[in-house]
Amino acid sequence: MSLLIVVMAGIAGAILAIKLSVPGGAIVGAMIGSGIFTILSTTKIVIPAPINFTIQVALGIMIGTSMNKDLLKVASKIVPIAIVGSLVFIAVGVLIALFVYKLGFLDFTTALLGFTPGAMSSVLGLAISLEAKLALVATIQIIRLIMLVIVIPFIVKIIL
Repeated sequence: MSLLIVVMAGIAGAILAIKLSVPGGAIVGAMIGSGIFTILSTTKIVIPAPINFTIQVALGIMIGTSMNKDLLKVASKIVPIAIVGSLVFIAVGVLIALFVYKLGFLDFTTALLGFTPGAMSSVLGLAISLEAKLALVATIQIIRLIMLVIVIPFIVKIIL
């Protein structure tokens, strides 16, 4: 019964976040809605392994189906820059994760995924498969997303 209620709380949170135009609305709202219910619940809620697997497969399919030929044309031109940029971002993420890990705040996997740039849904899917502390990874990723939404418009205005 608790699993059904947490799913309904997640759906309600997703719908509300979308209506409020929250960045990353569906996933952020679902996390907040289900997170609030889980925090307030007196029972531990565990997602059964078959449901967890199904969600990961659906996430992979969603990402895979977002690719198209136009994407490949543009991507082929920027591959070297994307590789170098990605390696720089990953290196910075590794350094921050090591710092947080050495301070004893988080285990290394959770810290690394938390501070890894990228699509939050992909990072969270990876966090599930690597058995990181999903709620902490999601929290750090949400902070990153909020900062992006606040900072990027200012950078665009300054540069353009």
